[in-house]
Formats: sequence, C-alpha cells, structure tokens
Amino acid sequence: MKKILIISTTFFPDKTVGAIRISQWARHLPEFGWKPTILCRYYGESAQKETIARELNEHVEINYLDKPRNPTNTKRSTGALKKLKKSAIERAAELVSVPDVSVWSWRKLQNQIDSYVESLAPHAVLTSSPRHSIHTAGLSITNQFGTPWVADFRDPFLCDIRYRAPAYNLPLRAKLNRYETRVVNQSAACTLAIKNHYNWLLKKYPDKSAKLNWIPNGFPIEMLGQDKALKQNGTLKIVTAGIISNEGVTFASGLIKELISHGIDAEFFHFGDRPNSTIELSEEVAKRVHFFGRVPHQEAVQQVADADFLLAINSDKRSTYQGLSSKLFEYLATGTPIMVIRPTKPDAEFLRSLPWVICQASPNFMEAGAFIKNCIENEIMASPEWLTRYHKDFNRRTQTQQIASILDEISA
Repeated sequence: MKKILIISTTFFPDKTVGAIRISQWARHLPEFGWKPTILCRYYGESAQKETIARELNEHVEINYLDKPRNPTNTKRSTGALKKLKKSAIERAAELVSVPDVSVWSWRKLQNQIDSYVESLAPHAVLTSSPRHSIHTAGLSITNQFGTPWVADFRDPFLCDIRYRAPAYNLPLRAKLNRYETRVVNQSAACTLAIKNHYNWLLKKYPDKSAKLNWIPNGFPIEMLGQDKALKQNGTLKIVTAGIISNEGVTFASGLIKELISHGIDAEFFHFGDRPNSTIELSEEVAKRVHFFGRVPHQEAVQQVADADFLLAINSDKRSTYQGLSSKLFEYLATGTPIMVIRPTKPDAEFLRSLPWVICQASPNFMEAGAFIKNCIENEIMASPEWLTRYHKDFNRRTQTQQIASILDEISA
C-alpha cells in the first residue's frame, strides 16, 4: 500500500464541517491502495485507535502537531475580552500576512512537519485548506524533498471576498496573486471543491488545466439505498443542520405557525450550534421547535435522511460568498424537498431547475408553507432516475476514487 501524508487543520472526531471532507477521503483511500497518515492541529479532542478503526478505517493514523504534553479532552474557553483582543490583532495582522494570519503558525510547525516527512517517506502529500496558508507546508515539502504534492481547496481563494485583499491594498493583492501562482505552478495537482473556483483558475491558468480537478463535497455511503416516500399523514419533520441565526429561528417558527394554520401537523428540528435566541414563541409553536446542539456527523446525517423536508438558511453575509454548502450534498442525497434561504451563487447554480427545491432571496415563510403544501399534494420529490445518477456521482467513495487516481498518476 502506498503512503500519503495528509496535512489538514482539523480531522475526525471534530464535528465541524472543516473536518468532514478529509476524514471521508481518509476513510476510503485504503480501498484504493493508499495508507493515510494525518497531520493536524490539536483542538482538544483526540481520536482513539479503536474509534478510528470503527468509524473510518484501521489503516488511518493521526498525529497532532501542537498537542500539549498533558492534554485534556475539554476545549479551553476564552473570556470575551481576550477574544476581542485576539480578533483585533488578527484583523491587523491580516493586512500584512500572505496568504492569511495563520501562516505564522504553519511556519513555526514546518520543522516538525519535515520530521514526519523524513520518517514516513510518503509517496505523495496532500494539504487541505482553508485556511489557505496550510499550502505553505506543501510548497516547502515539494521543494525540499521532491515529494509530489496535491493542494486541496475546500473553499475558494481569490475569487471569494473572504480571502482577497481590500481594493485599496494593492501590494497585498499582488502578493496574494503571487502566492496563488506558486501553489498552482509547484503542486502536482490541485483539487477544487467549488465549481466557480475551478472555472476561475481554468481561465486564469489555461496552461495548467491538466492539473486542475473539480472534486466537490458529497455524501457518506451510509445514505445509499435509503428509499423514501413523501409523508401524506402524521407529523412532518422539518430539519436543518449546521448554523442557525436568530433570524433563522424566527423563520422556522413562522413556518411552523403557517403550516399549522393550513391544518398541517409539523415540527422543526435543528442539529448544530444552538442559537443565541431570546425570541418568545407561543406555547403552540414552542413545543414544535427543537434545538439539539452539535451531534456526531453520523447522527446528523441520519436525522437528515429521516426528514420529510429539509431547510438551509444562510445569513446575508454568507450569501455573498462563493462557497457551496457541503450540507446540500447530503440534503440532495435524500430526494426530499429542500428549501434554501439566501443561497450563495454556487448554491443557486447547483440547485437550478430542480422542482423539489425552492430558493428564496429573502425569508418568506408563507411562500415556503405553500411550497410544502404543494409538495405534499402533488407528491413532488426527486425522481428515482435522478437519485440513481446523483448517488453514483456524488458519494464520498466515488470521489475518493478520483483522488486515488490523481495520486496514482502523480506518484508513478
């Protein structure tokens, strides 16, 4: 089995979205002849070997780059004043850091990373961002050791407002462009999760098209083979997973109230960070709106699979980004009707022309209620033919096979 060193900011058992893509790739890579060794930062949770073997794959090994000598499995909390101070320092540092402020941390860790490379002698290295400064590790490794390197971008880079320099800071913009060019030129391959980012780089670097690969996020194989029918009777289960704002709580409660007024028995379930909400709900609505906090990814996936309707709500700020929500891939795998409030441009393009999906530029629970009612009355959901194609192309195992093919080619 060939060896691959994967450097990622976070990894299983972290429940955040940043850990899922690489954790799923590591899970399936041994099926295609690659043994993954993971290097990631330590954020208070250690993965035990037994858990890794059960949840991912027995061939996966994890090493933490900055784990303290006597760690605990409780994440340290920081006071509000310290958080504000840290945030202010980071904002100032962002104006002079290339590509972002965490580059200083990765530079400090480079000697430790080099030691792992020397002892492991991997056939290939993969770095996965954001933050995009993680690719400095790949640049250093490929230059020093000659190891083929894949730069994976889970988020877009300079085509996204989050990552490009302000218009007035032309020197920083030039430095960021040079950094992007170095990554594209010196990597053996680039994998891009967002189609808009892939198209952006194709236009910017047409001579590098052979090394650019669009590999989006997907859904875990546990979601395959779960046939569903639209519920005609009983309580409808409306589910959202991930982040929800106070405005999202207002929308969800308004939607439940609207459905009740039409004689539709429905309840709302949210899985993810609990909202900091002080919104007062009527007794009738309050007993139908449930917030469960963060749960293991596998449990969240099962809740999504069991839902009758799925809801995604972006904030005004997030809707301006060039990201494509990874949760939508899991939503689509169910064939269940979906409502997306304030989709990003990539969200809207990916969901275009799907009759069981509604996208709203702004929250309108009356329109959403009418959509649900119409889906029930006309049995609107994904067709079996569409689901078969989608399941074939977007499951995590198929996508890992694409990665393995790229690794085979660059390490031959």
